[in-house]
Amino acid sequence: MLFFKLSFSILLLVTCSSPEVTTRSPRENRESAVSIREMELEIVRLVNEYRRANGRSTLRAAAAMQREAERHSANMARGKIPLSHQGFADRISRIREQTGVKGRSGENVAEGYKTAKEVVQAWIKSPGHRKHLLGDYDLTGVGIARSRNGKLYFTQLFIAITNR
Repeated sequence: MLFFKLSFSILLLVTCSSPEVTTRSPRENRESAVSIREMELEIVRLVNEYRRANGRSTLRAAAAMQREAERHSANMARGKIPLSHQGFADRISRIREQTGVKGRSGENVAEGYKTAKEVVQAWIKSPGHRKHLLGDYDLTGVGIARSRNGKLYFTQLFIAITNR
């Protein structure tokens, strides 16, 4: 009986002291998810504002693109892949299968920014990223993920309905 109590106590101690145990409450996790979703929507709004100011049409959000962008950001945040466009062709292929959209595509990624405005401003300042922001696209999807240390990873996908 003593052996059982000792084993149970050790098991309990190991289980409770596991580094995987989160200190966030369910409410904090929900609030974090809401704030990330709000930030994703804010990026789309800011990008569309920038596009309008530069004579471009606004982008429509597409759920399939958002899912792929979120998955890519999560993979970067978890360290499965580095900050990169790794797997871009596969993401676009899945989007095309789900939506039937066949046009040209692009992607912006970033890490470490704290707000939607900061990341959009950084993309505007970068010629390659700005090219996508102002590109001849119709649909977009934004995904953000937070790493264990709190760093944010951003992905914005772009696709044209047809090649013009």
